[in-house]
Amino acid sequence: MRSPDVLDPLRAGRRAAAFTGSHRRGGADARHRAGRPALDWLGSRSAEGRVIAPVGHHAGPIGGGAASGSTAADPGLRPVTELTGELPQGAPVRHFELTARQQTITSAAGKTVEAWTFGSLPGPALEAELGDIIEVVLANRDVAAGVTLHWHGYDVPNAMDGVAGGTQDTLRPGQAITYRFEARQTGTYWYHTHQMSAEGVRKGLYGTLVVRDPGVPRAATDLVVAGHSLASLTLLGSSDGVQVHEARTGTDARLRLVNTDSLPQRYQLLGTHYSVAAVDGAELAAGVGVPAAEASGTILRLPAGGRMDLTFTVPDHPVTLRTEGSSSAAVVLVPAADGATPPAAHGAAPTPATADFRAGTELDLLAASGQASGRQGCRLPEPAGTVRQSWSWTGSSGLWTASHATPTPSTGPHFRK
Repeated sequence: MRSPDVLDPLRAGRRAAAFTGSHRRGGADARHRAGRPALDWLGSRSAEGRVIAPVGHHAGPIGGGAASGSTAADPGLRPVTELTGELPQGAPVRHFELTARQQTITSAAGKTVEAWTFGSLPGPALEAELGDIIEVVLANRDVAAGVTLHWHGYDVPNAMDGVAGGTQDTLRPGQAITYRFEARQTGTYWYHTHQMSAEGVRKGLYGTLVVRDPGVPRAATDLVVAGHSLASLTLLGSSDGVQVHEARTGTDARLRLVNTDSLPQRYQLLGTHYSVAAVDGAELAAGVGVPAAEASGTILRLPAGGRMDLTFTVPDHPVTLRTEGSSSAAVVLVPAADGATPPAAHGAAPTPATADFRAGTELDLLAASGQASGRQGCRLPEPAGTVRQSWSWTGSSGLWTASHATPTPSTGPHFRK
């Protein structure tokens, strides 16, 4: 078996074009050639078949012999592969390896689906601390459509962003690539392929990323739960069944919810008072609390790709997380005297609480945070002269079209309501 074709710019530069001005214009020009809509960016290559120079963190000439820091077409432009950012010297390196593959998955409920995975659903959980260097080697075993890695919601250097057709070419079967960047944000995030992502993510090429602040104590129970829909499966984390976790009564718990679908998901956390502590990786200045008595009537709505962290103190009775997409999937936290006794030692798993998504009310975080601070909403000032542009989608041409613009008044503050 031959070794993967590693996409190193020092080697691949001889066969890949640099990211030049002519390449950037390719997508726009394609709209006017032979009536083709400019949808080439949905694939791994730009319009007219120009190849994006592969990503890498090595120095040296890139792209058809062009000198580093310039291109043959325009010496003032830099290849996108050079935009790798600065890495701190001597920082700890968190090394991970992911291999994309075709895989048959049999769920806890006995359902079988054909998937593309990084070895499991979700893929391996990636964890790091602030200041670490995250290094991920991605290989493609046999996913013919190709694969990349995009860090959803996480700021990384442009060359590490994993956008097929924009910052790199896709990885074909037998190829591999290394992503390296500094962990500069804490919070809950996720990763996924960005090559034909509508299909690739849905079929299972995704996983979670959590970056912690070493100066902030970790909750005694800290669970990441990625919600995902694939064919007939609706998963909470890795299962479409009941997952039981034990936690010591009176200790802190944190549930990190991640919506990996392309549509909103709705959740209920039952059996405890809790707070929404973070949204999309950002800690809230003051958590939005939900009393235990109101939990059964409160619905948490996560937009596509969104994350929400819930914190609470473990009570002396079970706490259940439910999703609207499945009547069988549930995550249950049960109290344990020592916090370590396996659930099987207590006999049958507890029956999860039942959620009612028809009668509940969605939690409005903006309104709730506004009421908590004595305001009736969250005021977001905009600079004078800001212009809001409305756009409409024309399906026949596959283009977005500007419809009208509304300028912000030049005097006085402007607030969204």
